[in-house]
Amino acid sequence: MPSQRLFLAGLLFTGCATTGLPSNLDRTEHARVELAPLRANDTVELVPRAIEPGLPSADRISRTIYAELGDVASVEVHYCVSPAGKLTDAELVRGSSLPAFDDAVMTDLRSWHFDVQPGPESLQTCDRATIVYRPRS
Repeated sequence: MPSQRLFLAGLLFTGCATTGLPSNLDRTEHARVELAPLRANDTVELVPRAIEPGLPSADRISRTIYAELGDVASVEVHYCVSPAGKLTDAELVRGSSLPAFDDAVMTDLRSWHFDVQPGPESLQTCDRATIVYRPRS
């Protein structure tokens, strides 16, 4: 059970935030992305972990996101993952007040990869989560 709580606590991810065309990509500040599953603390974790998720489409409009939504932008999504770690379905459950951000998140979510899990390919694991994005001003 502690490992599941640790897993939930460790779901902070980073994505690159661009503010124009940087001369050196290594010096670019990064926005923070968090995939926060919506479940009770005593629930067993069965959904595969996202591998290096990022929001590059949101990063491209980070100035607009910051201007319109402030320090934190979030959406709630429902998604399903195959045993091979590929996203099989994704749906926006609750959007932000900025449709461009919602579209960017859904575009990027569809490109994410997840940990491989045992089971037949016809099996899919579904979850509902809040994706939290913290743009850099």
